Amino acid sequence: RHASRPLAVLCDGANGTPHGGPLAQAACQHIMAALEAGVCLTPQVLDDLSATLERQFPDSGCTLLAYEANDRGLRITGVGDSFAELFAHRQGQWQPEDQLGRHQDANGHPTQLVGADVPISPHLCERSACTGVACWAAFLMTDGAGAYLSTADLLEALLPIGEQTPSDHDLQFCAESLAELAVARGSHDDASVLMIWVRQA
Repeated sequence: RHASRPLAVLCDGANGTPHGGPLAQAACQHIMAALEAGVCLTPQVLDDLSATLERQFPDSGCTLLAYEANDRGLRITGVGDSFAELFAHRQGQWQPEDQLGRHQDANGHPTQLVGADVPISPHLCERSACTGVACWAAFLMTDGAGAYLSTADLLEALLPIGEQTPSDHDLQFCAESLAELAVARGSHDDASVLMIWVRQA
């Protein structure tokens, strides 16, 4: 999560590949740099990045979730089988707004940012700033977390916050608590959760 701007990236390295972790870290750095520079994450941009990373980390794979917001609205971009959910604060309460589509073939295998022999077609969740929403909350989750957490779990994490502006500590505590809940429910995969909160101007 960017220290001062509403930008965030979460990449999940493929288990069983030789460089899944380093690849995911490098992908996060590349995507964050692109978002900072105002680059739109088009299929062509992501294909080019994928080719570059695949040369550097052969026989490996990773997924992508990217969040960006500005005074015009917000966008979540996803490639692969990670989870993203968006919530809006309306009429004094949090409400589920959208779930990002997950890329899987008929056999349940994920399309990935790197490591899949198919064209990249990112899933998008976009919202305009002109919607009367006071604030948004987004959860970006690897499949090791998202597969073990429900929309109700995420809403419960938002209840103590209400419409107040949470501190970084609050966000980290909520995210870590959800990741721990996923592990307690039986996840043996990477259980990463990134919680993002943005107040509309």
